[in-house]
Amino acid sequence: MAELQYNNEITRNIRSELLTKRTKIPMSRVYEDSAHIQKKLLNYLEKITNNFKHPTNNKINIAGFWPIDKEPNLIDLLNKLSTKENIIVCLPSIYKKNHPLHFKQWTPNHNMIKGIYNILEPNSQDNLLPNILLVPTLGFTIYGDRIGYGKGYYDRTLSNFIEIKHKFLTIGISWTCGLITNNQYKAASHDIKLDGILTEDKWIKEPLKEINKIIL
Repeated sequence: MAELQYNNEITRNIRSELLTKRTKIPMSRVYEDSAHIQKKLLNYLEKITNNFKHPTNNKINIAGFWPIDKEPNLIDLLNKLSTKENIIVCLPSIYKKNHPLHFKQWTPNHNMIKGIYNILEPNSQDNLLPNILLVPTLGFTIYGDRIGYGKGYYDRTLSNFIEIKHKFLTIGISWTCGLITNNQYKAASHDIKLDGILTEDKWIKEPLKEINKIIL
């Protein structure tokens, strides 16, 4: 118990430090570096989705996120993806506190409403199962460990997907300053590693390109 409390305290301190770093990023850099992330991500997603073949359904559900508090902004990318015939874009929705996320289909024409924590989400009752999740990532290690905001929504969601045997691919989206350098950090036993991590500079951890082997 003492070790768990110690690890939790270290994680809280790291989270606070990472949030402070992110608040200092100028908005001009947020816009510029978001464009770099989107370019790399579009290149990867086009390559893997163009070759996707499913025995019953060739559409791929890709979950993005609506940016808050200087997170990387992927909206231009989501706009482009939503025009592709074989892709359905969705966004996360917190339908109930401390429960797994729901995912609602999104297009640029969808009406948006403020959900819990005042984060915008599509005004619909959808609950899609995403095949690829672009995960907002405050902090990360080179091994795929992720620190979020401490609410546990993605942890619960991914655990639920595993429980119901839904296959998926996760790509953490972060800034380079999100790299965890504190060697005392230890991921929790219930944490699920990200398959890939992308920053404005490079792929920290590049996911597999053969998507059929991942989500089928």
